[in-house]
Amino acid sequence: MIFENKDGDNESWKTGKDDKSENLDAESITQVDLTKAWFFITEYFARILHVTGTQVDQHLVDLVLKHIKRVADMAQYIGKQAGLDSDLIRFEALCHDFQKLNPQKPGGLSDLMDHATLATGPFAKFMTGDLKKTPAFTARICGDMFEHISTPVIVGIVVRDRRALGSFYGYVLRCANMLDYAGASGLIYDVELRQRKYSLGWKEDGGDFKKAFASACRKRDLFLKDLFENCPLFKTLWRGFDEQFYRAREAIIHLASINKTHSEKFIKIVELSKPKNIIEFRKLYKVFQEQQLQHV
Repeated sequence: MIFENKDGDNESWKTGKDDKSENLDAESITQVDLTKAWFFITEYFARILHVTGTQVDQHLVDLVLKHIKRVADMAQYIGKQAGLDSDLIRFEALCHDFQKLNPQKPGGLSDLMDHATLATGPFAKFMTGDLKKTPAFTARICGDMFEHISTPVIVGIVVRDRRALGSFYGYVLRCANMLDYAGASGLIYDVELRQRKYSLGWKEDGGDFKKAFASACRKRDLFLKDLFENCPLFKTLWRGFDEQFYRAREAIIHLASINKTHSEKFIKIVELSKPKNIIEFRKLYKVFQEQQLQHV
């Protein structure tokens, strides 16, 4: 997808300074920041590969980077349709899984809370040091990115308190992340992570491939249900953003419908082909991708 640059931002954190202000870049995201962020992430992942004893390999790095790109494209599309700052939402999406990989963890994957807590450590130093952003703006970015781990169950409990969701941007990022898991690419991504030996998903499924696929399908169904049905639930949080909210919802429903159809096709192929392990599963997905490209 090709996106325009800035679309204007209507959130209350904006300073209101004009484009000539020398301090404006300290509380906004530029095209240069986007380029630096991607370099920072890929370089960080490359260093992890060389840590002694790490279970992170190039295949896992590639999986996470592809997931990040898909989420970034969808988040930016939603943000653009809603009239949000599309560079800002893309930046948050590019960085949301910065700590997904951990060379010290079994399977090479961080715990759920650890990978979403970015307010301290390398990322915060990158924001305030390399990008020269203010601590307040950095904290706001980290708060938005934390929202991507909010599952439908968790949100159902805490949604009565608006503070439980950092901002409208956090909501968009959360939806973009779930949208990826709802598609065929996200489905195989989830299965791949669950098949990483000693990872949390591997333990839950007992290392069984069929159980991993079933677990990924259940997550897909749960996320799709949330994406299609939770409009009234979140509408109570964003009074004052009515027009933007409904435009965002239209974009989310549009993407959810596309991803739902795409993943349904792949699930049917898997059910008919009955792959016995992750290797056969990968081959099946590769053929599926080639077939989809032929129809584009």
